[in-house]
Amino acid sequence: MNKAEKKIFTPAPPSSSASPATRQYIGHSLGVKTTSQGRFISLIRSGFDVNVINTLSKNIGLPEKTLVQYAAITPRTLSRRKDQGKLHTDESDRIARIGLLLDDAIDLFKGDSLKASEWVKSPKKALGGSSPLEYIDTEVGFQEVQDLIGRIKHGVFS
Repeated sequence: MNKAEKKIFTPAPPSSSASPATRQYIGHSLGVKTTSQGRFISLIRSGFDVNVINTLSKNIGLPEKTLVQYAAITPRTLSRRKDQGKLHTDESDRIARIGLLLDDAIDLFKGDSLKASEWVKSPKKALGGSSPLEYIDTEVGFQEVQDLIGRIKHGVFS
């Protein structure tokens, strides 16, 4: 792979007043850029704009139709949401999980979004042969994938 093929994620520089936990944008892969966890939660609760699906689809390298299957959103529901312009809270939460997973993977691969998107779609022994994307259909699965990423970052064999 040459450098022209790589997509590099570069977060905005942290502000000096931000706490360590909020220095990076939250929801970058979704096109939602906030440094506040509380604001991100509010956006989820009020329902994301349906355009986050298109943004995430491009960033993760999956067609919208495939992406929404991972979020348990049927094609008919997606069509209705596009007409309404907004996702429901539960749908936003599931889409947020996928976006946060991709953001964590991009961080793991030091900004290489191509490697990150391949990693989230590939089966992992540590996840019983499931891909991280398949594994995060529950909050417990999402936590397990975050633990796996943490172990990899710290050099723990997984």
